[in-house]
Amino acid sequence: MGKNYSIKKYHRAVDFIEGMAGLYTQHGVRKERKNKIYKEFLQKLGKPQNDYKIIHVTGTAGKGSVCSQIHAALVKAGYNAGLYLSPHTTSAVERIKLNDRYIPAEAFYNILDKIKPTFNKVAIPPDFFGIIVAIAFQYFSEEKCDYVVLEVGAGGQYDHTNVIPSPVIAIATNVGHDHTEYLGKTLVEIARHKAGIIKKHCTFITSDNNPKVLKIFKDRCKKVNAKYIHVNPNGAHYTDINTKVAQKAIDVLGVDVKINKSLVEKSSRLPCRQEIIQKKPTIMLDGAHNPSKMNALISTIKKVARPDYLIIGISANKDWRRILKTIVPHAKKIILTKYVASRRTTVSPIKMKKYINKHFPSRKPIIYWDPLDALRDVIKKSKKDDFILITGSMYLTGELRTYWIPEENILQYRSSFKNGNSNGHQ
Repeated sequence: MGKNYSIKKYHRAVDFIEGMAGLYTQHGVRKERKNKIYKEFLQKLGKPQNDYKIIHVTGTAGKGSVCSQIHAALVKAGYNAGLYLSPHTTSAVERIKLNDRYIPAEAFYNILDKIKPTFNKVAIPPDFFGIIVAIAFQYFSEEKCDYVVLEVGAGGQYDHTNVIPSPVIAIATNVGHDHTEYLGKTLVEIARHKAGIIKKHCTFITSDNNPKVLKIFKDRCKKVNAKYIHVNPNGAHYTDINTKVAQKAIDVLGVDVKINKSLVEKSSRLPCRQEIIQKKPTIMLDGAHNPSKMNALISTIKKVARPDYLIIGISANKDWRRILKTIVPHAKKIILTKYVASRRTTVSPIKMKKYINKHFPSRKPIIYWDPLDALRDVIKKSKKDDFILITGSMYLTGELRTYWIPEENILQYRSSFKNGNSNGHQ
């Protein structure tokens, strides 16, 4: 079977899965009932999510880094370890990792073909997220994983990942405002959703410091007889806090690995997470899509330089006004754009421009309707010592990342980096 045929079949599989987006919504399935239906589907598959020990991680910011550090430590200790991350940036395979490589494209579409006959054995088949999670569960089962580190997509209680039995460890990095359209407007409401991953007799770890949030977590732990551990941030930088949380999880597991600087650098190098994709000019990709993540990004770029160019596009369901209010003062020239992803709606660049003109009248933002045109023009105009920041959405940064690394490379090398190398800049 040729490489082109394999890639073509993979793309068709992804198209099929994307075509299932919103299926539960179309059938009026309430969030409280969604996971009951999804569990029935997984039961027909043989409950693959029960075949390994799970570390389940939620949080508004930092959960991807915490997941990756725990996973890297488990791999270093010699365990066969799976990692599920959400969302992906460029290719769906980026969500599913075994040890140091993504799921092969062939395994991805073969597992999809294997589970599709089950769709007609349940009242409603799984939607986009349910299918991706099911592929991950099945892959990790077939590969006989010892541990799986599982990142929550949104919230916790009603997330597709929350169909697992009690995890060995549940983690909530922190609680901030994101996905407020269905998690709630207040931190207490959001915390209740995230507390939904705390199950009987597991160990729960958090680094949040809000007393009201911590009360929600403590009450939940008491109710299900889970052990509660608080990692005090003590004013540390968010990257150090993430490492403290990951190390605490590894210690609880009894794994004799220290998460040192080298392991942090290797594991935390994720696509579109404060990623320097090019030098001369310096170009950073960061998928910050809520105020918490944007503040974390700003704390980093202050150490680099003030962006000479900001290219930004934001999903319509995000708190885009607060995001703009947070980042606009830190950039010299502002380019507003949208992304091409069909499953998500971008805030109109016209609306963003009106907001900036009203609140930052000295700025003169420019609109590009095609983000690739924006990138090419900015690179053409920039000087070698300029700093270009692309942010606002994983969808935007993931699409533009293909300017340097095509999806075919990711599928071939099973890595987001050139030639499968996860070290060093591009």
